[in-house]
Amino acid sequence: MTVSRDWLLRAHLAHAAAAEACARALKGQAEASFAEHHSAETWRLPGGKVVVNLTNDSVAVVDVDAFMKWLEAKYPSEVVTETVVVQRVRNEAWRVQLLQGLLPTDPEELGPGGQTSLIDDEGTVVPGVVWTKGGAYKHAAITGDGTLKRQYAQAAAVYAAGGGDMPALLAPRPLEAP
Repeated sequence: MTVSRDWLLRAHLAHAAAAEACARALKGQAEASFAEHHSAETWRLPGGKVVVNLTNDSVAVVDVDAFMKWLEAKYPSEVVTETVVVQRVRNEAWRVQLLQGLLPTDPEELGPGGQTSLIDDEGTVVPGVVWTKGGAYKHAAITGDGTLKRQYAQAAAVYAAGGGDMPALLAPRPLEAP
C-alpha cells in the first residue's frame, strides 16, 4: 500500500511544526528558569536532556581605526600595515598574550552581558575595544536518548508507510502546575 504524497507532505509539515513548537516551549522554560534562578541547569529527563549554555567573557573590536592606531603606537614591532582584509589574527599566540595584558575596567560592577572598556598594563584605556562579561543566557540544547530516538525513528517509518498512528508513540501529555 502506498501513502499519498499530499498526506505525507501535510504529515511532515505538521510534525515539523509540532517539533519546533515543543523545542521552543522547552527552550522557553529553560530561559525562564535561568531568569528566575540565575543558574545554568541541566534537566535530565526520561528520554533525553536539556542543557543551558551561557556566554563567556569576550572582547570585541568596535572601532578598528582607533584600535589599530593604539596597537601601532603600543607595539610598533608587531604591527605590519597592509591593505588586506583579514578575518583572524595571523599570530594566535601573540593575540592571546595581548589579551592577557588587557584588563576590563570595573568588571565587578557589571552583570552578565554588561560591557566596559579595557586598559593596558600602563592604565591606558584601549580605544575601539569593549569587554563583555559572560554569564548571560545563550541558548538551551535539547538532546534525545539514542535508544528512544531509534524507537521513534522505527515507529515513524511505519507511520509514514501508513501502518500506524504517530500520536500513539507518546504517552498521554502530563501537565505541570504553573
